[in-house]
Amino acid sequence: MHNILIVLFALFMIGGVGTSKISKAEDFNFTVPVQLYNITSEVSALIVDCGTNRDQNFSEAIGHGLTSIPMPDNGNYSGNVVVRFNAKSGKDPNDATFYHCYLRFEIQLESGAIAYAPVGPNSTENAAQPKPGSVFVGEVSGNIQ
Repeated sequence: MHNILIVLFALFMIGGVGTSKISKAEDFNFTVPVQLYNITSEVSALIVDCGTNRDQNFSEAIGHGLTSIPMPDNGNYSGNVVVRFNAKSGKDPNDATFYHCYLRFEIQLESGAIAYAPVGPNSTENAAQPKPGSVFVGEVSGNIQ
């Protein structure tokens, strides 16, 4: 099992955690600290999405998982998000040498539809764009050792 602590802080101003029982240890276990402040009420959940690959060029995906946390009504979240997953069928978890995690939002649109948007200054959804002057780190990656 690979236990990796990743620091992902998304600190920016924009005007019951789901769990499942685990019957065996997963191949990958990422602990991602997240801090969000003043998130608009359109955001219904934050999602930390992680994947592992054979190399940093993403030439071969080894595994992938995500965890969704309901956004608190006050628009602030500070805590660790744990993302656990196994290697894909037929893939050896020991072949993973690189990881990548990023933050997404689940956004309730005015039309009633739900959008899933990566968080960042280039996001197509206004609710997922940091306010100018905010400190923002929405993705992290690195080598698995």
